[in-house]
Amino acid sequence: MSARLWVSGDRLVCTVTDRGHGLDQPFAGFRPAHGPDLSRGGMGLWLARTLWDHVDLLPGEPGFTVRLSTRLR
Repeated sequence: MSARLWVSGDRLVCTVTDRGHGLDQPFAGFRPAHGPDLSRGGMGLWLARTLWDHVDLLPGEPGFTVRLSTRLR
């Protein structure tokens, strides 16, 4: 797994890449994975979508990448 972070004057971008194949759910992370039972986990993408302006899920050759970006306020 690798993580990278970039910052410019008004934007922060973070990428996390692993060797996985990606997700088979096109709407992953728009709700907690286990519904209202938050004790079961599965909230990572939901939290990312809640806290960041943009969340991109990118399958590719080196593995699966999640790219997070937000405007610095």
